[in-house]
Amino acid sequence: MMTILKKQCIVQIIGFGVGCLLVISAFPALAQKSFEKPPVFKASQLLPPELLKGEHYQVAEDVQNDGYMNFYTIASDFGEFKAEGNSMLRVRVQEIEALAELDELSKTDVFLDAVKNSAKGQVDAVVNVAKNPVETVKGLPGGVKNMFGKATKKVEKTVDAAQGDKYAKVSDGERRWAQKLGTDPYTSNKTLADAIGKVALVDSVGGFSVKLVPIPGLNYVSAINTVNNLAWSKSSSELNEINQKTLTDMGFDSGAIQKFLESPSFSPLHKTAVVTSLSEMNGVSDLSVVLQQALTAETETEVRFFVQDVAGLAWYHKTQSPLAQMLAGTKLPCALTKDGRQVSVLATDTFFWTKEAAQAAKDYAAAYADVNAKQRELWFIGSVSDRSKEEFGKLGWTVYDNAADQIGMGK
Repeated sequence: MMTILKKQCIVQIIGFGVGCLLVISAFPALAQKSFEKPPVFKASQLLPPELLKGEHYQVAEDVQNDGYMNFYTIASDFGEFKAEGNSMLRVRVQEIEALAELDELSKTDVFLDAVKNSAKGQVDAVVNVAKNPVETVKGLPGGVKNMFGKATKKVEKTVDAAQGDKYAKVSDGERRWAQKLGTDPYTSNKTLADAIGKVALVDSVGGFSVKLVPIPGLNYVSAINTVNNLAWSKSSSELNEINQKTLTDMGFDSGAIQKFLESPSFSPLHKTAVVTSLSEMNGVSDLSVVLQQALTAETETEVRFFVQDVAGLAWYHKTQSPLAQMLAGTKLPCALTKDGRQVSVLATDTFFWTKEAAQAAKDYAAAYADVNAKQRELWFIGSVSDRSKEEFGKLGWTVYDNAADQIGMGK
């Protein structure tokens, strides 16, 4: 009898143990399910046909997402290009179209005669660029997710002389050709920069006249014409002088101005875009916080994201509710309105509630926990998952997504 009871107890204990193991083993699965995993998007479902494919390029169908931004690969006649974010995709596609125009131009009699008749007949023309594809063009490591970290300390940057020289070396002729093509004269696309440099050199020594139809781009909301025209018509040193005067006239500290204008991460165009947006928020207190936050952006992706966030707040100030004060505490621009609302504008593509994004959101909310606001608003350029909206709501934030067209940035 005792033997039977012992066997039953052993069976029960084993069964209980197995049950515990099953319950315990289920916890990791439950934990994983508590966060979202961004899907692999299809470019054909995300992009309009005219952006998906052109005569000289094709966007790869599979599009990765890191919880914040979409990552694109573009195959073109001029090599493979990488683009982090919808905004950068549009820039790269525009640049590919510009390369195609330059390639066609380099084969015309007008251009070839200019090369032949120039005092420097040995000038290396841009002929047959398409037959000599370059290495993949992509941004530096890093990304938007880094911008959601805590602002734990003040950032001190030193001037990178090589970076400064690169901007200073962009000639008047190269800026004029960038204007004809509708591109950024300070582009990080070395393929395009080299091609424009060659054409501008031939133009300067041989002289020829052509008319190109510029491709619309470089959108920074209402400041687009001002920023574009300044970048095309002024040298980098002239832009620095204009930006310095604007910030000085607005009452910014000379030290803060110098650190921002010497930042190697921001191109002259991007600095001008930030200053232009700040000038549209004249009268808002603590704007110097924005210049300090700008120093935390180190890669081109981070810089573009930051520039659009500041432009978004300028839009909000003019069209939604006047801003009263900029708020410190994180790397991202955030403001308090005159009627007591706290607001940020974030230029993400598609936001998902991943483990990393959830922690970033909690840190963001905690950084402003002591701010007395009657409402907290997050405006997203792109879409936000339903789960993310729910979780942001629990943290006290109201989410407005798909604001790209409303703000004027385009997705």
